[in-house]
Amino acid sequence: MKCFLLLCFCIFLFAGCSSTTIVTFDTLDVTENPVGTKVGKVDRLQGGILEAAKNGGITNISTVSIQNTNRYTTHYWPLFIGANAFTVNTRSLQEIIVTGE
Repeated sequence: MKCFLLLCFCIFLFAGCSSTTIVTFDTLDVTENPVGTKVGKVDRLQGGILEAAKNGGITNISTVSIQNTNRYTTHYWPLFIGANAFTVNTRSLQEIIVTGE
């Protein structure tokens, strides 16, 4: 029983916890074409505005949006007093979103 309690105490001391923060911001360009119902999306690394329009079946582009999403994970370690937290950018995604008809 004492070994079990000692093991639980050690796991508690060495265990850390983490929290995740997602930061998203948009950049938007607008044309004079009427806003349509079709939406095309593409990852920025895989293509550009024309690829996004092709994915959505859009011939007249009305808006172009670039959405940047960054996911930050912060790890907290209760045992180490000098270095008790560090943050890592675990995912970064840039997506081009096109609307139109």
